Amino acid sequence: MAEEAQETPSGLEEKLKEAQGNNADHGTGEQGKEPKSQKPLDEIVEGLSKTAALGAGLASPLVFNIPNTPIYNPMMSLNAGLVAGPLALGSLIQDKLENKSLNFVKAGKEAVVGTALAPGLGWMFSNIEVGKQYVTGLGGPILGGVAAVGGLALGQAVFVGAYMGLNHIIQNHSFKGLGELYKKEFMQTVKRTWKYVLPLAAINVLFLAPYGLPVQLAYSSLMGLLFRIVGVKSENAKISNLTKALNPLPIIEGAVSVTGKLYSNSLKAVSEPIYAIGKTLDSYFSGAAPAPKAAPAENPA
Repeated sequence: MAEEAQETPSGLEEKLKEAQGNNADHGTGEQGKEPKSQKPLDEIVEGLSKTAALGAGLASPLVFNIPNTPIYNPMMSLNAGLVAGPLALGSLIQDKLENKSLNFVKAGKEAVVGTALAPGLGWMFSNIEVGKQYVTGLGGPILGGVAAVGGLALGQAVFVGAYMGLNHIIQNHSFKGLGELYKKEFMQTVKRTWKYVLPLAAINVLFLAPYGLPVQLAYSSLMGLLFRIVGVKSENAKISNLTKALNPLPIIEGAVSVTGKLYSNSLKAVSEPIYAIGKTLDSYFSGAAPAPKAAPAENPA
């Protein structure tokens, strides 16, 4: 009995420790784990970092403005901006088409892709014009125009391949899955580009070359935005999602509701004291008024 009396407290102690350990495991385990609430300061820092990523991507064309470097070319910096901006904007539009939150980091990386592709695009337009002039001299302006549009179609196919490869590598920091991406998406993207972008882009090589490369690249930036929206297509992308995102009515309704509540609260805040003052004055004057005198009683005859 004495041994049992000595062992009992020890056994209870062990069970108590075991129970406490189980409770601790339950609190830190997968099932008992509660999501950590993000502090407002953390949310602000995270939002600023994402916005900074987009800003850094949009500023990437400035790399051509660094003096005393082999790539120093201020005009190319302008041209790169005309390529990088539409790709970043198109990425954000795609997010809304897919009913997703805006991914500023992804958009910033696409701007970097545009900066990297800008020199190649400038070279392409210059050579298309040279080929057009050469064929025009041999067979006339019609054949020259056909050669220019054909060169543009070939250049767009090369651009699609370069864009898909660079964007995949920069977004994922890896070459993994690149071959599968080309196998599934390359020809489909090229076909969509030729169908929707090429007819409008043909205006560039047929009529805008005399105005210089900056004008061509400025128009090409619009075509780049169009390519980014309709060429790089997603199965989940829907125009209705973009329309819903751009609908100003919910914002207006919310503003009207908030304004109405503020007006109601303000009116209530003003009217209540006035009502209280009026009630006090009414009771004061009612109490101060002299009581009516009773009529004198008639003496009986």
